[in-house]
Amino acid sequence: MPRATLAFDLRRHQRADEPFIFGRVLDSVPQVSDIAFMNSILLNTRELSKDTAKVLRNLPKSGPRVITRGSEPVGILIPPSPGGIEADIELLGRLRLGQAIAATQREAVLGDTATLSMSDIDAEIHAARSTRRIKVNANTSLGH
Repeated sequence: MPRATLAFDLRRHQRADEPFIFGRVLDSVPQVSDIAFMNSILLNTRELSKDTAKVLRNLPKSGPRVITRGSEPVGILIPPSPGGIEADIELLGRLRLGQAIAATQREAVLGDTATLSMSDIDAEIHAARSTRRIKVNANTSLGH
């Protein structure tokens, strides 16, 4: 599949009055991740431990496998790409970064801080730093 077919403008699918939150505003838009998940096969940890050699041997042909414990996903097995393991590890690092960003965005939405203005953010930072300075100065004056 050519790369151009995978790229699309995510912001184009959000409402004008809604802050951009990856994933939350795209629920009705088919995503590459949806396609990848449909092609993956669920694999219970018990099956994996029983037939590990077979699963690993077939991994390049079968593609990613979602490992489950009970009905909960606990991990993903992926075959190495033709680009080499170093490129795969770099991509996995980007995935972890994306997960961290998504978690931070979710937390901001749930904490009702997703719409803070830059001046509000600056005020929060200033307040936190002032509090930290006061604590440091109090500890220093007490001889700690």
